[in-house]
Amino acid sequence: METITSNAQKHDMFAEKISKLSKLVGTLKDENKPILTVRDLILILLYAQKSKPIQSRIMLFKETFLLYNEVLQKYKGQLMIQNPKFFGYKYGPYSYEIAEALKQLYWSGLISIEGKRNTKKETFRLTKRGFAEAKKIFERLPSTLQEEITKMRIGWDQLGIDGILRYVYAKYPEYTDKSKIKDKYKWVIWGGRG
Repeated sequence: METITSNAQKHDMFAEKISKLSKLVGTLKDENKPILTVRDLILILLYAQKSKPIQSRIMLFKETFLLYNEVLQKYKGQLMIQNPKFFGYKYGPYSYEIAEALKQLYWSGLISIEGKRNTKKETFRLTKRGFAEAKKIFERLPSTLQEEITKMRIGWDQLGIDGILRYVYAKYPEYTDKSKIKDKYKWVIWGGRG
C-alpha cells in the first residue's frame, strides 16, 4: 500500500536536509580549504597545458581519472575534492559526473569541443572565458600541485591513447571488467617457468 507523505512531513524532511547542508558548509568554511569540483578538475587539466588541447574524449576521461587518483589524493589534507565517482565501463574508468560537467562547460562557453565526437580527432580546449576561470582556480592551488599537474599533463599527453589505456588498464584492473577493448591491453609476461 502506497503511503502519502503529508506536507508537514515533507517540510520536516526538507528542513533536516537544509540543516545537514548548513552544517557541512559551516565545516568547510571553518577548514578554509579550497574546494575542487569535477568541473574544476577538467578546467585545471586543460589549463595545465594552456596552448595544447586534449585530443579525444578517452584521453580527457583517463587524464581526469589519473589527476584525481594519482595527483590530487596526495593533497586531500589541503583541498576538498569532489569525487567524480568513476566506474568500469566500455573503455575503462568512466564518470557520469565528468560527462555532465563537460556538457555544462561547453554550454556555458568555458570550453570548446571540435571534431567528430568520440574519435581521436575530437579536441577539448579552453575558450577565453574558460581560460580566465581556469586561471583563478589553478592559482588557488599550492605551487607544488600546480607544477605536478603541469608535469603530469605533459607526460599523459605524450603517452597518447594507447599508452594511457595500457597504463590505466595495468594499474587499475578493477575498472576494466566491462571494457570492450580490455583484451587489446593485456600484459604479456615473457619467460619464467610455467
